[in-house]
Amino acid sequence: MAKLYSYYTLCPLIDQQNLLGVERDSESGCAIVTLGRNIVIRYKLQDLKQLSSWTSKDRLTAQVIYDETTLCLAYHSYS
Repeated sequence: MAKLYSYYTLCPLIDQQNLLGVERDSESGCAIVTLGRNIVIRYKLQDLKQLSSWTSKDRLTAQVIYDETTLCLAYHSYS
């Protein structure tokens, strides 16, 4: 089971007001952090290492989630 840390432990350099959410990832022991502008970061919780990140051209309006039905990441955005 993954151990969840505080927001500051996962993202110490990012303004807390931009945080849209933290969600479990498809990979055990990992989390997806969504930031309000257009940034998504995957972290390995054991050592707090960033595994990957990506951006969207559009501003994200909700946190990215792992959809177990489709086995894909899902998000909402607006232009």
